[in-house]
Amino acid sequence: MEFAEGFPSDREQECLRFLRDFTLLFPDEGVAWRASRIARQLRSDGLPIGDHDIWIATTALEHELPLVTGNLRHFQRVPGLQLLSY
Repeated sequence: MEFAEGFPSDREQECLRFLRDFTLLFPDEGVAWRASRIARQLRSDGLPIGDHDIWIATTALEHELPLVTGNLRHFQRVPGLQLLSY
């Protein structure tokens, strides 16, 4: 959703062509539980990030994948998350 949000409506097909080469990862129960713990800890530390960013970060952590982002400021708050900037 967040990636597609950056594409204007008239470029939707271009976005879909780009994304088709990637594997989609969906949150499961393990991601949900881990996300709840990360969100709680970040709020407790006074460093909350948006719910969408929590889901994205936790999915990367659960699959042991780096997260490619232009938003290092938020994602650096998530312990153990490997980040790649663009």
